Amino acid sequence: MASVGALFARLVEKMQYVIKQYLFVSNIALASVCVTFAFVFFWLPLPRDKGANNYKASLYILASSYATIGLLNIIELLPHVSMVDIISSHFLVISSSQVILFSLSLDNILNPRRITGKYVARQCIPLIIFIVLHAVIVPVFGYPVLHDRGQWLKEALHPTVLLREIFLVFYVGQIVYYTRMLLRDKNVYIDKVDDYCADTVEFKLKWIKYSIATAVFIGITAVVVSLLANDVVNLIFNVSIIACYTVFALSFIQYSRVYQNIIRAFESDGSKPAPKKDNWPKLKKDIVDNRLFLKQGVTVEDLALTLKTGRTTLSSCINTEEGVNFNVWINRLRVEEAQSLLRQHPELPIAQIAEMVGYTEQSNFSRQFKIHTNLSPSVWKQQHLCLKTNITRQDNKDQDR
Repeated sequence: MASVGALFARLVEKMQYVIKQYLFVSNIALASVCVTFAFVFFWLPLPRDKGANNYKASLYILASSYATIGLLNIIELLPHVSMVDIISSHFLVISSSQVILFSLSLDNILNPRRITGKYVARQCIPLIIFIVLHAVIVPVFGYPVLHDRGQWLKEALHPTVLLREIFLVFYVGQIVYYTRMLLRDKNVYIDKVDDYCADTVEFKLKWIKYSIATAVFIGITAVVVSLLANDVVNLIFNVSIIACYTVFALSFIQYSRVYQNIIRAFESDGSKPAPKKDNWPKLKKDIVDNRLFLKQGVTVEDLALTLKTGRTTLSSCINTEEGVNFNVWINRLRVEEAQSLLRQHPELPIAQIAEMVGYTEQSNFSRQFKIHTNLSPSVWKQQHLCLKTNITRQDNKDQDR
């Protein structure tokens, strides 16, 4: 029995050693990924126009975030830094900086006009205060390393530990605050985009929604990890955030393709948003009669230029007189046109009909068609053909009589 127990103890010890090695490697990998993407964000070539300024700002904020995380993880690799420490100051600084910088990077996409240098600086003030207080308190009172929860309970009122506990509570508040901010701005963003363009598939940016959810998950998980202070948990956490950071960075880089169009949705042309109702019938007639709604990728700005009116004026007319946003109204007109074409030319394939009414993708056409008719184009077409056939048969019977 003794030999079995000794063998088991050696096995456990070996597993712990292996896990520590993997944890060490995962920290190197995380630091490498963060530093690499930080350089990519800083040196990514961008268009030299005013519309790209906010995207550049987001990239620089994100580059700072990745560089900070990479640097802090490099510090964690130093021999004197304990890898197992409940609510460690080092871990709190990393987590808080991630929450701030990632949230601001995402919010700069959802609400490009809010994020300024001063705003970012204000958000970082609590973190800076914690770092300064920590630097003052530790030389005086020391830094207890909390290897387990029992030791944490004993040292709970120690000045340094108490500071860490207070900042942990603040960190949880940060997660709540930024989550609410991002969700609120996501809804504002969707409204702005829907009021600006008819084809919003590429502008809805599903990766943003997943990024918000991932950021919240990582933030909450970071709290759990900091309380458990376990090598296995830390290893799983590192692997997860390496994957998340990589996917997020790649998505953010690809986002440059649509950012310049999105930024226009937040601009105003200065026209007054309260037009006379008499203006709308003429504007609507021009749009419908000239089939302006069939242009692929049409925006409210395009129609305003064609109609020689203000963009804000046109948008306000649609919202007020039609009771819907620009996106819904244009797609309603397109679906009505598609129904007319399906009646007149039932021999045409659905894909061709979709292209004729302004859609670049059949899937988007089918989705919009179902939104406005509760039926897919193929089902609607089949029902209409059956109805038309029945009417024709009934007419023939009536004539025979």
